[in-house]
Amino acid sequence: MPSNSKPLKKIVLLILFFFIVASVYSQDTSYLAGFPSAEKANTLLKSEFSSRDTIRNCAKRISALGLFSDFITIMGYERSLTPREVALRQDYEDLVSKVKNDFSNSLPTNDLRNSFQQSCTQWDGSKVVEDIVLNYVVSPDTKIKLVNMMNYIEDEPTRKKNTHKMYVMGFFLFGIVSIVCAFMIKYNINKYEFNNRTDGGVIMFRDHGASVWHNMKRGIAQVLYMLGIILFVIGLILYFSSPH
Repeated sequence: MPSNSKPLKKIVLLILFFFIVASVYSQDTSYLAGFPSAEKANTLLKSEFSSRDTIRNCAKRISALGLFSDFITIMGYERSLTPREVALRQDYEDLVSKVKNDFSNSLPTNDLRNSFQQSCTQWDGSKVVEDIVLNYVVSPDTKIKLVNMMNYIEDEPTRKKNTHKMYVMGFFLFGIVSIVCAFMIKYNINKYEFNNRTDGGVIMFRDHGASVWHNMKRGIAQVLYMLGIILFVIGLILYFSSPH
């Protein structure tokens, strides 16, 4: 009994090891090493945006700081964020709120505050700001991981469309193959019956087993034909429900 249980234990351990490795890989947060802390990012961005237009500078900086929390959300695509990711994202979000409120309160007039709000809206999600963050603030390795993930997400509609096409083609193909097989079986049945029918209309068989198999083939042909029709109809439904 013990000797028989050893191979089973090895298999169980191998399966557990596989799931542990897969879990660790899916929760990879090594990209965070290329992120500065929220305060350090704020300091770096101050030096990047240092023109005389203080309102625009601050709006750009707020947009850039907001990108870090967006980046963390992007890197957590199709999985749950780790506590470390959640905490760091919250740090960036808190700093964005603080910088925005502090700068807005420092402006002496409502017109300047409105201008600042408009500038924040203008620079929010700016490609220029994103390029600055990716090229000058995060590490090169993290930049590569971010760009790859953003491209992966951007290509998702194309992947879904291609997957949909594969399903459609699969249903069409298997439907047609099933119908063709049904007709071939039916043809062979009719051919056998034509060649082995007596003058009295009785079909002759080698033995009882051959007779049973003959009737089974008739049933198989009917099942394949109905299956083919169903698969083909599903393919049509998928085809016309897909965006063209």
